[in-house]
Amino acid sequence: MNDLITFVESLVLPISLMDKKYKDGLPSCISLIDIEDHSGNDASKIKIKRKRNTKKMKPGKNGLYPNEDEIIRKWWISHEDDFEVGVPGRTREDLTKSRLAHLRIRETQLQLILILEVLALKPLASAVEDVAPGLPGESQDVLGGKIPKLKKAETLAVLMDVHIDRLCIWQSLSSESTKTETTDSQITANTNKHTENITRDFCVDIVAPL
Repeated sequence: MNDLITFVESLVLPISLMDKKYKDGLPSCISLIDIEDHSGNDASKIKIKRKRNTKKMKPGKNGLYPNEDEIIRKWWISHEDDFEVGVPGRTREDLTKSRLAHLRIRETQLQLILILEVLALKPLASAVEDVAPGLPGESQDVLGGKIPKLKKAETLAVLMDVHIDRLCIWQSLSSESTKTETTDSQITANTNKHTENITRDFCVDIVAPL
């Protein structure tokens, strides 16, 4: 159980690393993909494939995991048709920002799920330790006691609050921006409906049950 908790906890990214990923890591990776597509040069693709033997599965300074650029490439290319059928007058830069904004929301939701899983597993691990054979008080003294665990749980709870606050802020900003756009009324209505419900639905369907 402790190994499972440690693994899930390792997937929870700090806020600073999430910010670097969407400020530097992802934009830089996408710009390289666009350059390669226009130049037709496959050298960079070969370099990316050589990274598969990397054993250290920790995010780098730019917030990206080893070989994550390959996954980003597949995701980016799979949505390439969006630019052709997008809103008239929208530039490629606008579309890139829109895609990254939606991806950031999805990854923030994923981070919330991971945090909730850790918070749900910790009491189970404590129950196992309490019934484990050993000297009286061994589970508290040897395994670190209850104070460090409470501090860690409080840290995760604060991080969860920050993520939810950000989701609410992004939703508000998205709703305001769509109201000021002079695009097709049906497209605007559908976008508004999506942005107005996404955080509420996620909290009702996922956060509350967990």
